[in-house]
Amino acid sequence: MFHRKKWFEDDQSNLSFRSSASKQAGKWSSGAFLFLSSRRRFLLVPLLVSLFYFNIRLLHTENNIRASRESISTKIERRAVVAKNTSSNVEVEVSEVAENITPLSTDQGKKPRVAYTTLSYGDDLCPALTSAFIMHDVLSNHNDTNSRYDIDVIIMRVGDPIPHQRIPVGVIQRAVKQAKAKGNYQWTHTYAKFWIKDWDEYDVVIFLDSDVMLLNPLNVLIDKARDSPDSIIVPSAYWISNDLAMTGTFALSPGAVIHKIFDTVLKGEDYGTGDGEMDWFNAKFKRSSSLTFVSGLYTLLCGEFFPGDGIFNYWGEKLNLSPNEMLKTAPLVHFIATWKPWGRGIETAEGGVTTELKLIYKRWNEASKKACKKISP
Repeated sequence: MFHRKKWFEDDQSNLSFRSSASKQAGKWSSGAFLFLSSRRRFLLVPLLVSLFYFNIRLLHTENNIRASRESISTKIERRAVVAKNTSSNVEVEVSEVAENITPLSTDQGKKPRVAYTTLSYGDDLCPALTSAFIMHDVLSNHNDTNSRYDIDVIIMRVGDPIPHQRIPVGVIQRAVKQAKAKGNYQWTHTYAKFWIKDWDEYDVVIFLDSDVMLLNPLNVLIDKARDSPDSIIVPSAYWISNDLAMTGTFALSPGAVIHKIFDTVLKGEDYGTGDGEMDWFNAKFKRSSSLTFVSGLYTLLCGEFFPGDGIFNYWGEKLNLSPNEMLKTAPLVHFIATWKPWGRGIETAEGGVTTELKLIYKRWNEASKKACKKISP
């Protein structure tokens, strides 16, 4: 607006100058003409004619400029009125657009922070080392996942720390305390997994037992957890009941409610239920609004690929996939009971080994050789 105003002022001064010049020229030509001789008058006629036409053109130009200036002023005024009348509508439209935009994180420009973690306790370090090694390997090879989230792979360690030389590249070790509540048998320290409730620096924490082998990123669980703050996303123990939660795999979105519930077993107000944390979890969170069930596919048992198992091809039939296709699309494989690679492992199949079982155990064993190498002190 400043520039337009300056242009008008300059133009006005130019018009005044031109008008004054025109009048002076007219006075001089009419007065001087009377005192000239006939010959000189004759010679000055062409000059006077030219001067006459010059004045006409000058006045015409002056009128055009004045009209142009008035036209521009009118347009500016009209636009100002339109802008004033529509400003409220523009504000409404911007507000509606803003409401429809869901930010990826609370800090604009930052990717959501996600942790994949497993629990290690006791003297046998290899299961957790292998599980974490495979997690890091799988996630590193999925660029689409890396572009969406800022991911850490963490080993939670109860007891003496694992020598740092043995921690796989790209994996973090994080010390956690023993929980006050303790389970029985092999589940003595499994309540300690719930210390992830304190990891508020992460938007979502994915927990996998060390007998779970990740095959593909768990983006579905992450997105569900982000959509439901202060919640747990857990698959059903489908081989037992679809109403029973399987705590070998779950996603947690840290929050005050979850924090308070887990504190009861971590700090001693509640000493647990049944043999392990899964029994307590199901008793505590039954009908809880903080719990969201997802498909049991997210705790897929390796019995899916063994014809002698009661759950053989359970998901393959539901999804109309061959065993080979099922393995390629499965998010993970869970080695329960004697199927654990450091137990009987593939020998549990007792001669009924399928191609898919061979591939599963080959993957684990190759990773285990790399992750569990003995390092001299």
